[in-house]
Parts: sequence; structure tokens; C-alpha cells
Amino acid sequence: MWMWIPSGGGRVLAFAYEDPTAGPSAKGAYADDPPTAEQLQAVLEDPSQTFRQPDAFDATPVKDPKRLGLPAEPPWIVWFRTRVR
Repeated sequence: MWMWIPSGGGRVLAFAYEDPTAGPSAKGAYADDPPTAEQLQAVLEDPSQTFRQPDAFDATPVKDPKRLGLPAEPPWIVWFRTRVR
């Protein structure tokens, strides 16, 4: 699931996943709504922000991910799910 997470005066566009060692987590990058091409590329290719228990950070679901040009899953999430231990 894609979500917005308030952080440091901005918002992070992030994708939720289950970290087997830390529970619910999210990775993403700062972005506007809608994200610029550069921001979208950062979210998809270099998600530099990590949140453990994103609900504790007032995460809200992205209402229409397709409107923002987001895939159902970012290209890296399958790799990340299999590597986190």
C-alpha cells in the first residue's frame, strides 16, 4: 500500500511492507502531490526514508496511486522483502 507520511515539515511518499525483524515498515522519499518526475524517480529507485511503525507517524493511504503514476509495487520491494531478516 502506498502512503503519505508527514516528516520534517514535508511529506514522504512511501510504500508499506512487513519487516520480519521490525514489523510494519515503510520506505519512500520526500515528494509533492503530485510528485515531480524527479521525486517519483527517487521514490521508485532510491527510497531513502525508512519508517518503522508508519501508523505512529500519522501515515495516510494514497487515495489514487495510478493518478500519481505509481505502480502497484515499486521495482525494489520484492528484493527488499526477501533480503530483510
